[in-house]
Amino acid sequence: MQAAEFFTDSLYKGTGISTGLARGLQVRTGGVDLTQEGMGLGTAAIRCGGKTFFAQESEVIWQNPQQLVIEYVIDTEFRSGTGGRADHLITRLRECLSAFYRLAPPLQRALLSAGFYWRDLLGIKEQLVPGDPKARVRFEYYLHPVQVDIVCEFEFLGPLPQQLFIMNELGADFFTSAWHQDGLCECPGGWEVCPDQGGLPFLLSPQWGLLYSLSDITVDKGWRFKVYWGREKHARLCWAGFAIQINPESIPQRKILCRYTVKFSRHGIEEHSDE
Repeated sequence: MQAAEFFTDSLYKGTGISTGLARGLQVRTGGVDLTQEGMGLGTAAIRCGGKTFFAQESEVIWQNPQQLVIEYVIDTEFRSGTGGRADHLITRLRECLSAFYRLAPPLQRALLSAGFYWRDLLGIKEQLVPGDPKARVRFEYYLHPVQVDIVCEFEFLGPLPQQLFIMNELGADFFTSAWHQDGLCECPGGWEVCPDQGGLPFLLSPQWGLLYSLSDITVDKGWRFKVYWGREKHARLCWAGFAIQINPESIPQRKILCRYTVKFSRHGIEEHSDE
């Protein structure tokens, strides 16, 4: 049984705060695109020199109906500024606050609300600023009825980044709950490290009876990684997903290979939302 339908749309660049960034593999069920502000399955970002970089464009190559490749060049800095101009000081402050935010799960909801309050009060807006290529990334997707097997390879073109993130995100309006160790639970209010007992949790869409999670994650040569999960729902944020974090600075080579599976299943249960 097909748990969901997988597709690509190179013209879709998201909504909300991340509008303009290239998306990965998209997911729909019942004819409804579940991506929203999420980055899709299999996209990447890097942090280098205290700055965060993404890709604005991608090349999609369908090799057959069950196999495709998406290639990105990470070359765009995500900056903040006022008056239509990017401001390095504001951007650096946002990066520092984002790092603290990730380390403080109990405070994330309050920090998110306060951050958007001051952002709107001061007229701060996000901008995508193209620059020199920092990395090439290739994602290979192998599609199955209830899972997607993914192989991704990073090739760094400049200094090794402090962190890289492999993102797998769908829409927060759909994935409102979670399932872990045979029971319902609430989604995190932001990014936090996944529980490591009893397997990774699933994000759950009660509306569609659809669950998804990551499994079988390996990084070449056994290098260590962390898996984060989260959900953010705000006027300009609407995602729920997982990210694999690797720290390339500790790995003295210019290429990194990671393999993992995104698995889906159906589950008929009642609504249990954290909103």
